[in-house]
Amino acid sequence: MNLSFLLIYFKAAFLFLILCGCGSLRTEFYRSETRYRYNYACQLYKQGDYRKARHAFEDVLTIDPDYGQAHSAIANIEFVEGNYQQALARYSTATKVAPELERSLRPYIQAAVLKVVRAPLESAGVGMLQVYQLMVAGEITEVENLLSKDFPLHMLAKDTAILTLPQINELCRRVLNEDSLINGSVRYQLFWAYFLFFNHERPDHVIYLIESTVRSAEIYDQVRAYEILGKSRERMGDLNLAVDAYILAFKSGLPSSTANKHLRRIYNDDTVSIALISEEQKEYNHTVLGPSVEFQLPTINYNETIGKIIGAVPMRSAHVKYERAQ
Repeated sequence: MNLSFLLIYFKAAFLFLILCGCGSLRTEFYRSETRYRYNYACQLYKQGDYRKARHAFEDVLTIDPDYGQAHSAIANIEFVEGNYQQALARYSTATKVAPELERSLRPYIQAAVLKVVRAPLESAGVGMLQVYQLMVAGEITEVENLLSKDFPLHMLAKDTAILTLPQINELCRRVLNEDSLINGSVRYQLFWAYFLFFNHERPDHVIYLIESTVRSAEIYDQVRAYEILGKSRERMGDLNLAVDAYILAFKSGLPSSTANKHLRRIYNDDTVSIALISEEQKEYNHTVLGPSVEFQLPTINYNETIGKIIGAVPMRSAHVKYERAQ
């Protein structure tokens, strides 16, 4: 065995003993290697080479599976590539292994959630900007055609982040002054009822539009219509009628957990629940307690958040028994 080979062998053995026997040296070695690989991955990310960047960030995680910034960076790549569910899963992992990242990642998580929620609208090719432009142009028939597509109406009614407040107010004014509104299709009237619910202070118009159309609506539209009717009744302080609306929503297919949440808010009692009884049971009473409730919708600056991400690294039907108030 030649001398050079023995020298290499002993050097390797010596280094191995140091790394195995000295925890602090081993830890520093891993830290340095992790930082080096992470910085390299960030360079690839900034260059727009997301495929190589993803592999580089995964390499970081092979060394340190709890490296939160690598998880969040991969989440950003998933977001940019349109994989929003996968992005949410990665953001969740990042905040679990590195809770200190939660605050900085919150806008990105909200944006990913919004993208997931808006998926049906994007699939149908509809948006509030289209509705606004058609309404301003007086193209009511085109609006009705747009609303006839297969997507959740309430989702579009809430999709106002792209509109300015004056534009939203203009739509409310036009709808409230639109004589032909009550002559429109069922989905046309329901949509504007939802829009007014989310963007206007007076619930009486919402109640009128829903009550005049809901029985003619398809069953999947009835569920949301009755639920929003219940919320509108709450805003008016008509709590007995609100309970009636929530029960109709439940009988149309609203999950019992959601129906229970509404009833418990009204009764101010966490033990209240919808009791399933036989179809033949027709009698019911209810006693309503608790104040009327106002609802506020959270908003985020969608366009600004997306810009940051791209530039960042980081039932069944059943009768219900309850007691009626006198």
